[in-house]
Amino acid sequence: MNLIRETENEIDGSSSVKSAPACSFLRYAQYYLDSATNCILLTSLKEKSMRTILRLFLFALILASGCISHDVEESTISCNCDNPAKQLDVANSMILGEWTWVSTGFHNRGSESYYETPQNTNSQITYKFTADTLTIIKNGTNIYKERYSVGHFGDVTNTPTDTSLVVKYIHSDTSIGVSMLFVDNNCMKLVNSYNDAGGDILLKRK
Repeated sequence: MNLIRETENEIDGSSSVKSAPACSFLRYAQYYLDSATNCILLTSLKEKSMRTILRLFLFALILASGCISHDVEESTISCNCDNPAKQLDVANSMILGEWTWVSTGFHNRGSESYYETPQNTNSQITYKFTADTLTIIKNGTNIYKERYSVGHFGDVTNTPTDTSLVVKYIHSDTSIGVSMLFVDNNCMKLVNSYNDAGGDILLKRK
């Protein structure tokens, strides 16, 4: 087939004139140009879509991080020992029973604070205090059992004037561990970060 179409036009009654071959060439050039333009536009749209998806993904990650922090804050607010016992005999009575682990906060100097919770450790932990024994139960299994007593911090440091309450974990006749104790009817906090020795454990009465 002849791609260059010939037409005849009458001009003042004179002989016919053939159309320029360039007309068809321009049509095909315009077609390929339009196709290339559409391809470029489509590629640009795809790139914009990918950027939008990436932004949404990053935004979702930020929201998730915020939710984790929010969970920790809510747990802390719901159990914060507003009115802890001051007297030794009162604390000895209040500590008895079963307590659900809420969180452990690590606040060591020179490093960023962080929390362990039942949610981010997949652990359900119960602290059970009897008259002289602490038992820790993790996901239904006893993982720790030791004698304890409630006393004053001055008993450990030989400073009788320091009447801050503590829990003394009796590892042996010559070895003990110590946590600062804050306890009321609903909440208990065992503070171990006072000397960068460990985490502050927050418990809620069952």
